[in-house]
Amino acid sequence: MTTRSGSASLLKGILFKKHFYSWDSMKLLFLFISFLASSVFSADTNTIKKYSYEDLLKYDQLIDADYSLDSKKIYYVANKGSYSKIWVYDIKTATENMFYDHGSPIANFKVSPNGLFFIFHVDSDNNKNEEIFSLRLSDKKVTNLSNRKKSRNLLCSFSKDGKMTSFISNFRDTTIFDIYKLELTTDGQIKSQPESIVQNNYTNNCGEFSNDNSKYVFTRSVSFANQEVMIKDFKKNSLALISDSSASSFSGTYLDKSDKKIFSMSNLKSEFKNIISLGTIDKNQVQNTFENWNVNQFIFNRDHDIIIFGINEDGYFKLKKTDSSFHKIENINLPSGIAKVLSLDKKAKKILISIETSNQPAELYNYELATQRLIQITHLNRLDIEKQNLPDAKLVKIKSEDGIEFSSWLIEPDAKIKNQIGLILVHVGPEEQILPNFAAYKQFLVLQGYTVIIPNFRGSTGYGTKFQKLVYGDWGGGHVKDLLAARNYLITNLGLSSKKISIVGAMFGGFAALSALIQKPDYFCAAADINGPLNLLSYINNAPENMKKPLFELIGDPVKDKEKLKEVSPFFNYKKIKTPLVVVQGKMDSRVEINETNKFVENIKSQNLKVNYIVIDNEGHGISKVENQAKVFSEISNTFYKYCE
Repeated sequence: MTTRSGSASLLKGILFKKHFYSWDSMKLLFLFISFLASSVFSADTNTIKKYSYEDLLKYDQLIDADYSLDSKKIYYVANKGSYSKIWVYDIKTATENMFYDHGSPIANFKVSPNGLFFIFHVDSDNNKNEEIFSLRLSDKKVTNLSNRKKSRNLLCSFSKDGKMTSFISNFRDTTIFDIYKLELTTDGQIKSQPESIVQNNYTNNCGEFSNDNSKYVFTRSVSFANQEVMIKDFKKNSLALISDSSASSFSGTYLDKSDKKIFSMSNLKSEFKNIISLGTIDKNQVQNTFENWNVNQFIFNRDHDIIIFGINEDGYFKLKKTDSSFHKIENINLPSGIAKVLSLDKKAKKILISIETSNQPAELYNYELATQRLIQITHLNRLDIEKQNLPDAKLVKIKSEDGIEFSSWLIEPDAKIKNQIGLILVHVGPEEQILPNFAAYKQFLVLQGYTVIIPNFRGSTGYGTKFQKLVYGDWGGGHVKDLLAARNYLITNLGLSSKKISIVGAMFGGFAALSALIQKPDYFCAAADINGPLNLLSYINNAPENMKKPLFELIGDPVKDKEKLKEVSPFFNYKKIKTPLVVVQGKMDSRVEINETNKFVENIKSQNLKVNYIVIDNEGHGISKVENQAKVFSEISNTFYKYCE
């Protein structure tokens, strides 16, 4: 049975990029465009049930969680209702209540070391700009700590004594982040105004205070693949580089109890990110773990010398436990899925974990380290859909024609609703990894009968440094071979018709989709590109100054590599495209020039090719507004069904 689609395949590229869009805007979007799809079916032997976007949104998003000082209560942030609030769960009575409603969505939050107040983020205007607030537990007094409207401010860490906190802000320059420290009273009030720790032309990342508050350790980004470990000495007013000068990636900085050693996650000595220790004085660098997958989380209780770390094993997140000697590393046995540590209690006896799968939204669990007892805390999933109609993503391995193997997530609909159309989702990347997480847009496509495949093609993160860097200077090259191999997998292994494979991408994904059409004009029944770079020369030249050098490394030098970049740019290869298209352009896009897109579409039409061209007057590089997304998805849905049925 074939069903009509309001295609949501672009949500990953548009709504989830770097978490800049709120859950509330997602809900509004889904509710608004649910009418665009006339029906989605679930069939058994007797009945056919219709599903809408609303049916797939009957769950509340878990955002963050932390323990009370005495570990008897759990505070968590979830969007129960129209936006996210703070809830409190009593472990002894297993009861919960809404604790605090700010009137605007609350994002990340943390309980202070003395347990007397919270600090949390709020994006009051839903414009990506977040301010930092404190909430005194005794009377729920709220104080704006950042007071920096029209800028993004993100909480980093408390000092050990709880008297200071640090945060990063793009208040001075929207393209970079500076680091600030803020002295607080014992109940979370401002004692002195924010003081700059680091101001420069780098994007500086969150760090940590030394035990005596005399130093601050952090990382700064030099390029997409190169981050350095730094120490700010407050007494000497000096800034020192601790990591070596190799182009390595460092994530996070964590001081040991003596302040003589910094732990970080790095690919310094391995293809994958492992835990590295760096001496603050001798700068000695030692690899502490030897995982064959990226370490992606690190939680450290200095007082009790316990470390919880996570590894990304082909998209599944698994947890392990050790101490600062790393002599004994133990697995934490959990159900398969994406497991993340949200908090380690003050006595280092329990951890709060979120677990999510592709057909089960994230739920919060309390895990006792000694007994290995796992207790579910939240029940945020209210989906009323038959389990067989929400299939789990299946991990498949695919080889390209040149022998490169890559992982992909395959989600197949029930045979009774399968519409025989294959859909390749191209992530926004190029350096990104698609996980087996729950996303309404994926399951909505499956419920309409699409066979969905999401490749983690070469250039994707999570598969080693060499694999990630295969896309450097090779845009339009090897990663396109992988997309074509994913197409062939749908045909050869699943029996789909070669005339019923479609492809969708936004930003880099849009460029990659167009590149596939150029190289194989007869391989796809329809395609959609949203804000994909058409001319790599102008795309690089239009980037902010601090981004140009990293883009030279990632894409190429527009002067030295001019001819090569022209050769792979869709703008100069329009004559090779034979596939019906949806092309979307934000009128205010400063990266992808509208004049070039206009000309590109005009040229495509001159070849008697069908193009649905959508120009959004009030959008830039990305589609953020609900009414615009609805229009775009409707056009994509109509185009795909017209040419792929």
